[in-house]
Amino acid sequence: MSPTTGARHGGSQRYRLGWLLVAALAGAAFVLVQLALGQHGTLAAAAGTKDIVAHALNDHDCDDTEWHFVINQLDSPADAPATIHVTWANGNSADVPLDDVTGGVAHYRTTANLDSTVTSATAVIYDGWSGQFNLSHGPCGPTTPPSSSTPPPSTSTPPTTPPTTPPSTPSTSTSQSRAS
Repeated sequence: MSPTTGARHGGSQRYRLGWLLVAALAGAAFVLVQLALGQHGTLAAAAGTKDIVAHALNDHDCDDTEWHFVINQLDSPADAPATIHVTWANGNSADVPLDDVTGGVAHYRTTANLDSTVTSATAVIYDGWSGQFNLSHGPCGPTTPPSSSTPPPSTSTPPTTPPTTPPSTPSTSTSQSRAS
């Protein structure tokens, strides 16, 4: 074997080995991406956490000055989510930061979009949490006045009806029988 043939032969083996290494790395990257995306194709939540959704969006106390959300039954103040994500009917959304934690209850307040209504509020919390996430109070919107139970006045003219008593005519038979 000549020195040029051996160099060519060694070079092609290294070339194949390089492509094999690239393919293996690409395969490993693909597997890692699939694991990160989870079963439904979305990024999996961090281990030990779960997504929660606020309740009482249409049944809360009325206060036109702020939106106030609460997450209760926290194991410790450190377990309160740093933010909640709120979406309003006008299409706006915001990450509302934690305002305070008192007695195992996290409070989130915002004055954004007071002229709209909340359509959803979500947060990510530790897996062992079993409390409530609610809209405590916020604007209730305009109130509708009660409808009137009195029907509107009629605009048509009622038809003319004939009198109900028959016309009086003198009875001749009674007066003739008295004369006899």
